[in-house]
Amino acid sequence: MRKNRFKLTFYTLFIGVMSLITTGCQQKGPRGIEHVLIIGIEGLTPQGLWEASTPCMDSLMQNGAYSYNVRSVLPSSAIPNWAAMLYGAGPEITGVLENEWNRDVDKCPPVVMSENHVFPNVYSVIRQQMPKAELGAITDDEALFRVLENEVTNRCEVYHPQHRTIEKLAEYIKEKKPTLLFTHLNDVDSILHDVGCMTPKYIQAIERTDKDVRTLVNALKAADINEHTLVMITVDHGGLRRSHSGST
Repeated sequence: MRKNRFKLTFYTLFIGVMSLITTGCQQKGPRGIEHVLIIGIEGLTPQGLWEASTPCMDSLMQNGAYSYNVRSVLPSSAIPNWAAMLYGAGPEITGVLENEWNRDVDKCPPVVMSENHVFPNVYSVIRQQMPKAELGAITDDEALFRVLENEVTNRCEVYHPQHRTIEKLAEYIKEKKPTLLFTHLNDVDSILHDVGCMTPKYIQAIERTDKDVRTLVNALKAADINEHTLVMITVDHGGLRRSHSGST
């Protein structure tokens, strides 16, 4: 289903104007946040969101803040970009220059590194400041283990296929109510590389992933932490035919 781009633009402008109005007399962040859920969707494009039927993500956007106009770090490939988001710095600082990066190759050493040989990151900072925090990462891609500082997490696991990852995430949310939970979902990007960006199968993968996001939102409600959880959905790069955009 093609979405009305004018309507989406209006929502963006409306939220922007309301933010300007409200932040003058209120605090700039939401109150009462005790948990953060980061949902990383590999290879999801704005064009894909416009075309696909994604009621859950649409609802989150309309009740939150979002942007379609963002830039990846270069190269526009997975590991450098996930590292940039989790570490809070670009490749020239973190040393994560390519998908093949690992901790044992000092091709470009990070300017600062933890005792676990990675750039300081959101997990290590929270662990230092909140020693008893429940920190988790459950993904469907082993490559993320090279970026995640799993030594400081309570739980760091990989499951296949994506729906199995979602099942484990939902169980973990209900059982442990993690302070920080990161997940990486790869189905959309797999279809991108297999048959191409913006193909019918690509759109269908986005729609399936939206249902997976709803499962996680429902898990937050079942755990009774939805009112105190910040949900962040982010992507690492866009798509061009069966690949990414390289150094552009």
